[in-house]
Amino acid sequence: MFFIKATKLVGPLTVKTPSALPQDLKQFISGAGDKGIILFSLGILGDEVLQKHQVDMLAEAFERLEQRIIWRLNGMFY
Repeated sequence: MFFIKATKLVGPLTVKTPSALPQDLKQFISGAGDKGIILFSLGILGDEVLQKHQVDMLAEAFERLEQRIIWRLNGMFY
C-alpha cells in the first residue's frame, strides 16, 4: 500500500472480537460454492434514503446474479 509520509494509521477503534455465524447463515454461505456471495448494505441510513421503486429495482437486479445475496434492509438481513 502507498501512504503519504504524514499519514498516521489509527484503529481499528471499533472492531470487536467476531462472534460465530448462526448455523443457517453458515449453510447459506457455504452453499454458494465457487460463485460466492455479495453482502449488500447501505448502512444505517440506507433504509431511510431508498424508495420502494429503488428497492424493487435492486431486488430485480440481484435476482439476475449467480451469486447469493445477503442484503441488509430495514435492520433485517435477507
